[in-house]
Amino acid sequence: MTGRSVRMTPAYVGERRPGRPVSSETQDSVWGIARANFPGPMSTSAEAVRDLFDRKSGRFSAGYDRGGVFAARPRMFVEALSEFRSPPAAILDFGCGTGHIAQALSQTGYRVSGCDVSAGMVAEGQHRFGDVTLTVLPAGGTRLPYADGTFEVAVASSVLEYVEDLSHVLGELARVLKTGGLFLATVPNLRHPRRWVEAASARALTWAPVNALAEAVPKVALHARYLRTSRNRFPAAGWAVTFAAAGFAVRSTRLAASPMLELFVLERR
Repeated sequence: MTGRSVRMTPAYVGERRPGRPVSSETQDSVWGIARANFPGPMSTSAEAVRDLFDRKSGRFSAGYDRGGVFAARPRMFVEALSEFRSPPAAILDFGCGTGHIAQALSQTGYRVSGCDVSAGMVAEGQHRFGDVTLTVLPAGGTRLPYADGTFEVAVASSVLEYVEDLSHVLGELARVLKTGGLFLATVPNLRHPRRWVEAASARALTWAPVNALAEAVPKVALHARYLRTSRNRFPAAGWAVTFAAAGFAVRSTRLAASPMLELFVLERR
């Protein structure tokens, strides 16, 4: 799965693969916890997420430089995956961004494909790396452009917090994974004090004067857009319920490369 092309893939509707039944009351409780933990105006549409990361794409790669905020993430995924699957397993990097994690996995010997809704991020990744195929997903797409059971592993680095229809996306990831395949995903660690500050900031943005002031300062406005789009924030038990509903069993959880994140290792049933 190598190449330098950036493919634009049309959306098309497909069947969902059901997971383990979870009561509507339980699922509603999970979402209620998320809204209580992170109140404020919501903007989780794929278009809003695409716009946010298109705006960030030109300088995003700097975060993976030595000492950068994302520098430890590629190695973390390589090391975590090596505990469960050896190369040349086929891997999907869902929400691949600039491709740094996909590239690290590819250099380790895995066969990697990446996809992202941000054309700006994918273009940056293709400029830097040439041995991984990165696909631009249509913002309104309802189905991933891969056949059932294509991959042995999927990874998602700080992606699920931005997803508009989380249950459907998780169902799609389950569909493209083989039975017994693995899904490694990092999600916000709500126990970290920085997450408490973000929640307080999200509350502040519900006040019109604060919101107007934030929009008046470009750097603050970009952070406010992040707070509006990073909305799926559950405690670990809530994530476990959500994953179970999509057909995933939790194999392990741990702190990720940053203590602000938790890493879930999941198995597709």
